[in-house]
Amino acid sequence: MPTALSEPVRFPDSYDGSVRTEGAATRALAVAMNDFLPPGRSLKGENPPVARCLSRWETYDISILRATDDLFFIQFSPILARCGLDDSTIMDAGAEYAVDGQGRILAVH
Repeated sequence: MPTALSEPVRFPDSYDGSVRTEGAATRALAVAMNDFLPPGRSLKGENPPVARCLSRWETYDISILRATDDLFFIQFSPILARCGLDDSTIMDAGAEYAVDGQGRILAVH
């Protein structure tokens, strides 16, 4: 639970317009996220600012596509500009996962 805030948080009356994932999609997303960037893991590399940036979830846009009832594609796309870095400094830093409805990783690209 968060500590005392300067102003109380008011929860919305409705979640209309929110992003929603349902059971199997949520599981597929969680499995891909934990594989792609496991909790507590920090990337290492020749360029420490880029490695730090790529170690933060805030750097990534994530897309999820339900191809069938039992197949999901999840794509992680880094936006280095969110760390104040030039997006052209690194190529091929994201990933694409195929995950089934039971949470098994079928392929990584």
